[in-house]
Amino acid sequence: MDICINELSLTGQYTSEDECIEKGLFPIIEILRQMEQDSCSLYKTYSLYNSVATVSGTTLHDILVGKLTRQRDEIRRLKLLFSRLFSNPYWEDSPKHKAKDTYSFCKKIMNGTSLAEACERDRMLLSFYHKDFLNTSIEIVKNTSTVITLHNFFDSKGYIFDLWKQKVISFEEYTKHLYRNSKINFDLIDRNNGFELISEQDESLFADAFRIFAELSWADIYNSEGLDYKEYTNKQKDSFAIFRSKKIFKFRITQKYRCFGEVVNGVFHVLMFDLTHKLSD
Repeated sequence: MDICINELSLTGQYTSEDECIEKGLFPIIEILRQMEQDSCSLYKTYSLYNSVATVSGTTLHDILVGKLTRQRDEIRRLKLLFSRLFSNPYWEDSPKHKAKDTYSFCKKIMNGTSLAEACERDRMLLSFYHKDFLNTSIEIVKNTSTVITLHNFFDSKGYIFDLWKQKVISFEEYTKHLYRNSKINFDLIDRNNGFELISEQDESLFADAFRIFAELSWADIYNSEGLDYKEYTNKQKDSFAIFRSKKIFKFRITQKYRCFGEVVNGVFHVLMFDLTHKLSD
């Protein structure tokens, strides 16, 4: 998969080097890591090297290669990862958009930019945090009549979501990544009663329930009529052995589907799904 870095999302918008690091670089760290895992090609223009990042004129090169790397431990540790921003491939070596075509964004001609190039590759764009590029979809008009929609990423959530929707990664991979550091965790889920039970048609139902659970406070989770969160007490003799040795809770995905797990140090560890409602019955 080809992804183009949006050099137009660096226009000196950050007030300081620290703000650039916090708002511009840190949000794309997980994207770069995921791209390495997926063997994605990160295309950029040669001019990205000297793109101005701050109001004082500090460039991206100054921040990632200059003296700031010696002052910020986190940048030094991530230097290898960020080196992808300054290494091959460069789309200018083999451009796919043609000079005879015109590409415009917000009525401005984009020829010779990564936005135009992304239109002729996989329509994927990686942007730094910028007020002009905060939408996950960007529309480019080609030759005054054809609208091309680019997928625009500026944080890892949007990137992972798009990979799932395009079926590059599974719903299980998407979910485990998204909630890795939240109050719901899927690392202990039973293989035979886990994500393999969920049909493609039901994935969005589960995704919505997980999102609601992760966003609510514990007090709101207990009070939510929609989630119907409660302790599971129906531990029959033939129930799963793991249930009989733990304090198990469950919450509602749909009227029929349930999610079971245990709480450890404030984190709900999902153990299994019930799509038959037999455990609750």
